[in-house]
Amino acid sequence: MRVNAKYFEPEIKALFSKMIDAKGPYNFDNNDAFMVLFIFNTLMGDLMWQLQEAENIKIEDRMKMAEDLGGKLRDLLRVYTGLDSHKLI
Repeated sequence: MRVNAKYFEPEIKALFSKMIDAKGPYNFDNNDAFMVLFIFNTLMGDLMWQLQEAENIKIEDRMKMAEDLGGKLRDLLRVYTGLDSHKLI
């Protein structure tokens, strides 16, 4: 499934509005974090697929790459923010 970037415009505009209107910390909430992660994960998945296609990577290796990416992103988020991406939904 291909997703056009315009699909995410309302969420991106809402985040920018929150940033522009902030007088201090942005105070992003879990919904904001989920949306940003969803957009980033969609981008990474698409770019990873393009790489895998270009390099003719076997399906088993593709699945392992996707699992590794998800785990590393989850760990990164947890270490630097204390958030667990599995609990954002």
